[in-house]
Amino acid sequence: MRISDKTIELTVVKEGLCIGCGLCATACPEDAIRMRWADDLCWSPEIHRQKCISCGECLKVCPNAPGNIRKCAEAASLCGEKFGLEEGASHFITYDLSLKARQESASGGVLTAVLKYLLDSGRITGVLTSVPVSTVLGEPHYEIRVIRSAEELDKARSSHYYPACYEKALKEIQNDPGGYALVGVPCVIRGLKEFSHEGVINIRYIFGLACSHNVTGRFLETLARQEGVVTGEKFTVDLRDKSGSMRDANNFNNRFVLNDREIKINRFNSAFTAMWRNYFFAKESCLYCPDFYGYQADMSVKDAWGRLSSDPLGFSIASVRNEELVDVLSEMKNKGMLYLERCGAGEVVRSQPQTPRFKQVEVFNRIRLKTVLRKKFSKQMLENDVLRKTFIKNSIEYIYFRAMIVMSNLVYPKWSRGVAKNVATVFYFAMRIVVETAKLLSLGKKVLQGLISPVSYILAGLIRYPGSSIRIKEMERPGSFKVLILGGYGYGNVGDEAQLARVIQNWKRLKSDVDLTVLSPDPEYTQKLHGEKTEFAPRAVLFESERNGNYAGSNILFKWRYQCIKPRMLAFARLYKENKPLRGAYPEEIKLLRLIADSDVVHFGGGGYLTGTTLSRLWDGMLIMNIADILSTPIILSGQTIGICKDKTSKKLAKWGLSKAKIIYLRDPEESKKEIEALGIKGPEVKVTFDDALYCSDAEDSETAKSLERNGVFRDIPYVVVNVHYFRQKKGVSRKCMKRIADICDHIVKKYGYQVVFLPLTRSDVKAIEETRRKMTEDSRMIEHSDDYRIAKGIIGKANFMLTMKHHGIIFAMGSMVPTIAVALDDYYFRKNMGALKLFSQERFLINSDDLFALYGVEDVIDDLLAHDETIRATISRALDATRSMDGEVIERFLSEYKNF
Repeated sequence: MRISDKTIELTVVKEGLCIGCGLCATACPEDAIRMRWADDLCWSPEIHRQKCISCGECLKVCPNAPGNIRKCAEAASLCGEKFGLEEGASHFITYDLSLKARQESASGGVLTAVLKYLLDSGRITGVLTSVPVSTVLGEPHYEIRVIRSAEELDKARSSHYYPACYEKALKEIQNDPGGYALVGVPCVIRGLKEFSHEGVINIRYIFGLACSHNVTGRFLETLARQEGVVTGEKFTVDLRDKSGSMRDANNFNNRFVLNDREIKINRFNSAFTAMWRNYFFAKESCLYCPDFYGYQADMSVKDAWGRLSSDPLGFSIASVRNEELVDVLSEMKNKGMLYLERCGAGEVVRSQPQTPRFKQVEVFNRIRLKTVLRKKFSKQMLENDVLRKTFIKNSIEYIYFRAMIVMSNLVYPKWSRGVAKNVATVFYFAMRIVVETAKLLSLGKKVLQGLISPVSYILAGLIRYPGSSIRIKEMERPGSFKVLILGGYGYGNVGDEAQLARVIQNWKRLKSDVDLTVLSPDPEYTQKLHGEKTEFAPRAVLFESERNGNYAGSNILFKWRYQCIKPRMLAFARLYKENKPLRGAYPEEIKLLRLIADSDVVHFGGGGYLTGTTLSRLWDGMLIMNIADILSTPIILSGQTIGICKDKTSKKLAKWGLSKAKIIYLRDPEESKKEIEALGIKGPEVKVTFDDALYCSDAEDSETAKSLERNGVFRDIPYVVVNVHYFRQKKGVSRKCMKRIADICDHIVKKYGYQVVFLPLTRSDVKAIEETRRKMTEDSRMIEHSDDYRIAKGIIGKANFMLTMKHHGIIFAMGSMVPTIAVALDDYYFRKNMGALKLFSQERFLINSDDLFALYGVEDVIDDLLAHDETIRATISRALDATRSMDGEVIERFLSEYKNF
């Protein structure tokens, strides 16, 4: 019989994707598949071709069939590191309160405790899980069994780094009406969810084990031989033994129990760690699995690494997606069986941050190197910009892991303990040389492309669009009043989005027939968030800001492109105004010109992006102002920080653009006004007010409370909100800053008993927060990043005070009359943060770099702030009362002074 591509044989087994789970054999309606223990010491399916009818059931349930990997990878791409920790799941730090049970378990022993409780309470009649077997080298040392008693479950404790086949156990419960629990790694669960076989309907709960990768039986047997186990000796093994004294949860033992002796060795003294981390005897399919947490399980359990690993008995982290199991955990806590503490998804990620990124984000860099998988994905999915930046590095890493898998299998079982560790080290450094060489080649390629790109862009336009012609706007603008809004929006920064939201609210409040269009680098995101019409921002249309790093880096390649694009776009603007053909203009460029020309006003709404520090944003902003001036469209600005221009060109461009504005409202009381006057721009059109986001709305109390509770913040204990982030500091300086802030946070907990609640205001804050939390000795919480600025402001509004490195943390706090200490580590943030504090007479609470590292400097400032809490809040309140009437004034003034423009 011809081998069919509708079976697992061609697309899974032959391609090295099989993990030996046995779901295919269980699902086959013709009993044409049998699982056998193969030479690589792993389970493998054998297909009886005469029985096979090519129905596709085996391929349907196979977790590593290309189609099933695709579904999971596409889902993972939407969430990244937090895939499997979705909104609605409950997360807990937990452990079994029985010391004996906890010591015999790999981590906190919670999974076994829950399974025993479900059995004893009658909720289930059995558990399908892996159990150790006493046998000789070459035979399976673990098997999946149906366990029906709590005593048997105790024997199944600890981690089993071993292949598992479910065929026998699933067939055993096939006609059993009882309810069962199944324990499995994410790939097994993924296959099980595709099952239509009637036996599986008896599985009531699925428990997932967080999994970085699995190995064949050769992994365990190589370790056993290295420690003196010989052919013919029966033994059982516990690779996560915690008996005796342990310094912390990382220092577990590898323990082999034989008839006449016991072998026990710390895992750092055996080859275990070197072999595991370097993918010795790993299954190739694990390189393509996009699921670390087991996102489809009712409850996933993992070891609590990071700060929680200091306890040698270990903690468990549980992510629960089934409310019934949340109730079970609560029952067990109330009965004194479990320690149970709610936490946020950030705590789960932080306990092992590199692995979910490797598994769930960088997986696409490996998938596209596997032909059978690459064919299943769209080009758009595989060409994600974030991944392309790390493609070379991750490709080398992939090649390295593949090489280690092949090498370990080629020389099995000859690895000695020392050789296994040394080979991994030598190969690692060899691959690093390759990586660095590739980086240099890639850099050269990028520079060449950057130099050629603007010229080829212009020439391609002339070839593709040699005779573009358009009609200009009418001088009389019929219909609604059209406003085009620009700013630093579209990047998930809640402060910038709050500015935009308030600008939108003020226009709608003050002009009933207004028609708004927002320019954004990510129009779909901005439209979803604000519900207004959106188009691509100039940075995306003209400077490919979302396709390469030259724009964000404000580097020489961006400057070169700018000098090419600037005269071209100004010429197009003049031709557009004269209703002449725009030869060589791209449709996107013509659309941008039309948007500006058809608008009644261009409103640059808020932010520090018109500064020399964010050079590329200043330059493209000034170009748009001059285009608008040519097209006779007035320009207004609100909530701006102006200045900090670090080169003559930026100053000239700032004067060139800002001189065209009709009204300029600034958000800091002194420095920006001095800078703009130094450019020769003076007069009544310039006024100091405040940041556009100051009067943005916040979340309802119930929404805020829900968010706090979901992230493990106790509502009856006072808390302080902390925001930290990386901003262009050298790595050594950054590490030092985060350690100092961690010490300050520990001081707040110890001296005042406050909860420390970290709040990311943009996605990039999360890594800095995680680093700071790792350096703390006291407990803390992190709010999951949300694009909803109202939640951020609501959480800050309930705080006793705020400690922030970001400008909008101050703005949200001042708008809620919350005392605030701001840290500023460079000129850019000193300008923004000092300006925000000065508006409310709070400048004494600005901490610069010297203050941050002064002995007790920040601690004394905190004492001062808390001692004068009521006075500070009253001062902020008076400043708010004095400025409230200016909210939206820039719009009112424009509508009044320029109504006939």
